[in-house]
Amino acid sequence: MTSTRDAQLTAGRGDETDFRDYLLVDASVLVEIVTSHRWEAEADRLLNDESTPRPTTLLTASHGPIEATHALRRLTRHGAISDDEADSALAFLLTLGVVLDPPGARLPRAWELRHTMTTYDAIYAAAAEALRLPLITTDERLLRACKAVNIPAIHLRDAFPA
Repeated sequence: MTSTRDAQLTAGRGDETDFRDYLLVDASVLVEIVTSHRWEAEADRLLNDESTPRPTTLLTASHGPIEATHALRRLTRHGAISDDEADSALAFLLTLGVVLDPPGARLPRAWELRHTMTTYDAIYAAAAEALRLPLITTDERLLRACKAVNIPAIHLRDAFPA
């Protein structure tokens, strides 16, 4: 994981960073990327989008990798993946080079969203709003909550149609 560019991301005002080369994803998408799960083909397209001339950088909230790791634990406890698969998924997660968005500048907006979504989800939503990027997720509840407050969010299945 990388946390460089913290100053630009924290400001969230479209400073020097060109965010067109970033894909803002939540933990659900990180899990899809590192496992062979329900949205495997869509996750593969996200990583291997050949329609863009430049490489795309994944961006997530600073707690995204923690949530993804927790989800891997849950998947192993429920028998959806083996411990070996989870170990491989975690190793893959650590190699993705995901840029982490620090939460400090997002907290006031996350607090405003407290009646609509969890604080964890609100941090992703606040980043989407501030950085003017759609949030890519597989979480239907988060999609509905974002829609309710006019924050751009799309399901992974719709991000890169086949």
